[in-house]
Formats: sequence, C-alpha cells, structure tokens
Amino acid sequence: MQVDAAGRAHLVWQDNIINFIPNVDDPGNVEIYYCRLSPEGAPETAPLRVSTAIGRSQRPTIAVEPDGTFHVFWCDNRDRGSGGTNGFPIAIWYRRSLPGLGFGHEKRFVYAPNDRLNPMAAVDARGTINVVWEDYAGGNGDIYYRQITPSGGWDPFTTRLSATSGASQAPALLAEADGTLHLLWSDLLSADDLNVYYRRGQAGATTPVTLRV
Repeated sequence: MQVDAAGRAHLVWQDNIINFIPNVDDPGNVEIYYCRLSPEGAPETAPLRVSTAIGRSQRPTIAVEPDGTFHVFWCDNRDRGSGGTNGFPIAIWYRRSLPGLGFGHEKRFVYAPNDRLNPMAAVDARGTINVVWEDYAGGNGDIYYRQITPSGGWDPFTTRLSATSGASQAPALLAEADGTLHLLWSDLLSADDLNVYYRRGQAGATTPVTLRV
C-alpha cells in the first residue's frame, strides 16, 4: 500500500478468487489486484486485475508518483508452465497506470536465467522509481537494485547491494523526498546466524551496517 499526496490509499494484493473454489494447500492460479481508497477509507474503484497470465503472480509492491502515476511490480512463474519444472525462472513483472488512461501492457522488469523474488518499490519527490529484489544469479540470494527516472526511463543496468556469503532476502525500501534511500534486508549467514543489514544512500553508496536480531 502507498498513500498519495491527496491522502488516497493505493492497494495491491494477490488473490486466487478466479479459481472459484479457493484452496490454501494448492492456490492454483493467483493474480494481482489493485484498488484505490478515499482519504476516509471508502473504495473509489472496484478491484482491478493487474496480472493476466496463467500461473502464480505473487508478492506485489506499488509506487505512486506525485502526479498520480503508479507502478506495480510482482514476481511471476508464468513461464514455468503448470508443472513448474521446465527450468524457466520466476521473474519480476511490471505494469504502469497513467492518470486518466489506466494500465499499459505488462512487461518483464529484468531478463535473466535465474529466479528473482520479493520486489519492493519506493518513489521519491522527483518521480524516480526505485526497485529492489532478491536475485539468485549467484545461487544463494543477493539484493539488487534498479531505477526508473522521469527523464531517462529504465536504467539499463542492475546494481548488486548485498555481498555476504549468506542468503540475502526480504528487502524493505524507503525513499526520502530528496532521493535518499534506506534499505533493510535479512541475511542468513548460517542456520543460527540471522542478521538484519542496512544501507543508506543512492544504490550502493555506503557500507552496510549489521544489526543483530
């Protein structure tokens, strides 16, 4: 969820409602939905389906620009097929909605032969969309970053933000008005050594600080 300058809440979630008979053990086809609430909490839009492929679209995040444009990111196994064993990775997908025009086409956010999970997005006052996620290019999981700027569009490169020997997972991201980013994630160095890491800056400008939990 994110709240815009007018106090309206923009919600995204995953739902298997189109299966008609939900099953918690096997959710089957799962899709991403969107809804907007008034400052008083009343629905202003009916639930709108964002993802449109057969498979499991999960763990959505949303970033709302100052002008009302919003961006939805989620992880998706649509390329794996119904059995999930064809070797294709879980990917991050993306869709943008423009004020008065609605949603554009779905796009794959990053192309790679490895899984990418748990995207988290944040927007600053300049309209820069900052996105972090879990990336398994190295096998054990690292946190990566990419941005979309109003003037330059999508950054053609991704930036690795974690560099530990453990599994870096579950990123959380906050963007200040001036573009300063605050990033937290969990890092499992061993079975009994779970840490929380923090970075502050612009896509890797500082050294992580470890906080024991």
